[in-house]
Amino acid sequence: MIGPSRYATLLACAFTATAFPTAVTPADAPPGPTAPGKQTASTPDDLVRDLGSAAFPVRERATKELWKLGEAARPALTAGLKSGDAEVAQRAREILDKFDAGVFPDTPPEVLKQIREFRGGTAETQQAVVTALIRLGDPGVAALQKLLAKDVPAENREQLFEHLDLLLRTEVPKVLFEDKVNRAEALLALNAFGPSTTGLLDYATFLHLRGRAKAVTTELDARRKEGGERGDAAANALVFVARAAGNYPLARTVAKELNAGGKLAHLPQSTNSLPPNVYESLLESTGAWSELADGDHGQANSPDGVKIFHLRAAGRTKEADELLDEQKDASSSPFAGSGIDPATLALLANDRPLDAIERMQTLRTTPHLLADLLAARLDFSAALALAPMGKKLEEASGPDIESTRALYDARRGQMLGRLGKRDAAAQLFARVADRAATLNQGSGGQVVKQLVRAEVRSGRYDLACEHFAAAVVRDETNHQRGIPSISSSQLSGYEMLFDADADAAQFWWRVLRKKKPADETVGATMKRVRGLLAGTATKAEFDHALACAGRESSRDINGAMAVAGAFRAAGRLDDAAAELSRFADLPNQAQMEGDDSPNPIGSGARAWVFGTDERFRFWLELGDLLVEQGKFKDAAARYESGWRKYPSNPLLLYFSGRALLKAGEEKEGRRRTELAHWVALGNARLRGRFLEELITRGFAADARRECELIRESGWLCESHLGNVWNQVARASVMFKDFPGAIAANRRAIHYILRTPGVSYVEGHAYLVVPQLANAFAAREALAAGRVDEAVAKAKACLVVTPGNVELVTGVVPELDKIGRKKDADELFRTAWTAHTKLLVDNPDSPWVRYAAAWLAAGCGRELDTALEYAKKAVELDPVPRSYKEALAEVLFRRGDRPAAVAMMKELVTADRRSHYYKRQVERYQTAGFDSPLPEGDDD
Repeated sequence: MIGPSRYATLLACAFTATAFPTAVTPADAPPGPTAPGKQTASTPDDLVRDLGSAAFPVRERATKELWKLGEAARPALTAGLKSGDAEVAQRAREILDKFDAGVFPDTPPEVLKQIREFRGGTAETQQAVVTALIRLGDPGVAALQKLLAKDVPAENREQLFEHLDLLLRTEVPKVLFEDKVNRAEALLALNAFGPSTTGLLDYATFLHLRGRAKAVTTELDARRKEGGERGDAAANALVFVARAAGNYPLARTVAKELNAGGKLAHLPQSTNSLPPNVYESLLESTGAWSELADGDHGQANSPDGVKIFHLRAAGRTKEADELLDEQKDASSSPFAGSGIDPATLALLANDRPLDAIERMQTLRTTPHLLADLLAARLDFSAALALAPMGKKLEEASGPDIESTRALYDARRGQMLGRLGKRDAAAQLFARVADRAATLNQGSGGQVVKQLVRAEVRSGRYDLACEHFAAAVVRDETNHQRGIPSISSSQLSGYEMLFDADADAAQFWWRVLRKKKPADETVGATMKRVRGLLAGTATKAEFDHALACAGRESSRDINGAMAVAGAFRAAGRLDDAAAELSRFADLPNQAQMEGDDSPNPIGSGARAWVFGTDERFRFWLELGDLLVEQGKFKDAAARYESGWRKYPSNPLLLYFSGRALLKAGEEKEGRRRTELAHWVALGNARLRGRFLEELITRGFAADARRECELIRESGWLCESHLGNVWNQVARASVMFKDFPGAIAANRRAIHYILRTPGVSYVEGHAYLVVPQLANAFAAREALAAGRVDEAVAKAKACLVVTPGNVELVTGVVPELDKIGRKKDADELFRTAWTAHTKLLVDNPDSPWVRYAAAWLAAGCGRELDTALEYAKKAVELDPVPRSYKEALAEVLFRRGDRPAAVAMMKELVTADRRSHYYKRQVERYQTAGFDSPLPEGDDD
């Protein structure tokens, strides 16, 4: 037997820096069996045999030589584990353990230190070691690979790999910027040893971008067959990589095996409430609808609705129709509150909208949402007559009923405002505001949001300011109770009133309220805030506001954004850029991250749409201002500075490239715009946000590229993906990919059906979004030359939404091009009549005139009447910019280029952020009068 002392040297030296010299000199070498100068090279097999030599110096020499050989010695050492000589097996195991731990002769001391800390550390220590090793370069990554493959306790694995994923999403983009693509792959490959679904998705997306998914699929398939924990980890990685390689059968087979054995990686804790797991998400993304249809849908928003969706997608229409018929009379809990009940949702999302409306009219529990659907059909008479229809609703009492009444009255006010009944609308809005004040903070806050939205939608910004300000003051009073604020969370009142300036508005409200005149109402203060950010403040008001901001804006990012926003709105672009530059150049920008700011950028405006960190907008604003001034190199530098703070966000990197292109730096500009498609890795939410900006600014080619990448990375059931798929549909229409638009639209609808707690922000979307798929189908058929089918589909859409401007303006010009004027006229006349009939009953409605004018302009018909309508709409209500947009388009279609350009330039002045308006100016200046309406790129 061999006693412990014989292994003392090996065990003691395993984790000490001094025990492993980076090189072995002749003087350091132990004596061997042959004389000095006469030694012959030994093979690994020879050295393994020498591990059992009777001579201790020979055993020591063999041990050191095998260790020096590194991985080249692994096969011989592995064979040595089976030796009948106990010392051979023991020494082989010790050397292999060092290899597995990443300990080699050339391992730097600082890496050895981190290895020791990892193997004996807590979960928190191990996370710190992961960060340290990655930042130690290639030796650190090599060591980390060994540790992650073997030395992570089961209880720490999930947390550790989530940490790794977050870290790599910061580090890998920087590595890619340095053109170190191999290093980027080596880093991302670390995810293949763990269970992080986001990490595995990052790795697979990168391999897809690099064109290596197929090769790595083969490697992972071989590794998974080794079995054990290492094989299971490889199998999970294989699911993601095989899917990225287009090998759907292999991905599904492996995922099914893992799922059955309880070994399939699961979604992060933050998304565990979502019904589908990784396997179901994979089935959805690869079109395995029949298998999904036979699965469990119990946790979904609409369990039957999801099942019906799957059955229809699988072609099992008889089963789907039978289950749909059951939804019409399905039971529903009384007074369902603000949401659509599951059976109604099933009907709306599966092409039974009229049945759904009939069901809602019978249930009488959500009149506010029913009103939205009826208004989308231009059936305002029915929508306004819902109040007295249900005795159940009128006779019931309680806070839920009161809030439902208030929500419906807010909708009624919006409809009355759009129909030109301003006084009646104002009176109704006032009653809703009074009612909201009597409700509890939760219900009252929801009513206030809907009230502000309704007032803004009907052009009554004055009333919206008054009512929202009063609610904010109540909110501030209740703040100490810890009740959720109406000015934060999803789609705040600030955002509805101020849009992209929501964060700036909160700053101005705070400083102006502190120093307001004693007799000024809170509503008047909010109107002053709006004046500052809408560019309508007088010089005296503007100067007073700057004085109020004073020192508060000097080291506060919100203050800098607010002051710059006011300068921008006033047309003082140099001052706006200077204000943001001043803050960007501060030596200490701790508050740039928003931690110490009362309302950090990203906590309000639009962060809820994609679930993205919006603090990067500071740098986007600054870069955009410099581009507008023609300072392209300066803009590129500012964009890049911002990107380095948010390296996984592609927007700033992309626009730094665009700025360099404008500066004449073609090679670097193109490199950056291409690299922008890589840095988000598998983060579909960031890609959705990027895509939205590409669409808005009209970069169709890059939008197409990003759509393709979202289809690769957006297949997991993660939060916010419904909005991402809506953007893909919008972009696909922009470049006429109607099949792609249909597929994305269906994915967005599926997301609503399956995800508990998710609803549309706008009530009419429950009708309009599912109908978009049918509109896209009509345009797809027309583009493919199936004209009769296209016309039939378009007519079917108009039965549900008779005034569908988007559908008709998309189809009619195409029918004109191929000589199908009769069909084009019929479709136009259907929509035109729906609007003009409504105008007969509501002659003072600016909104109906605007919609009819836009319809006529897009179809090139009734342009004289359209001009009359558009002018009258602006006369009746000069506030909404959309009315002036319609007037400009009609002027352009009539051939009055100077007037159209002048009107659009006026709009650019009113909204200097709008890239849509700027692109329209270019179109009006140069394009033909029959050029198509811009699609998908409005702000």
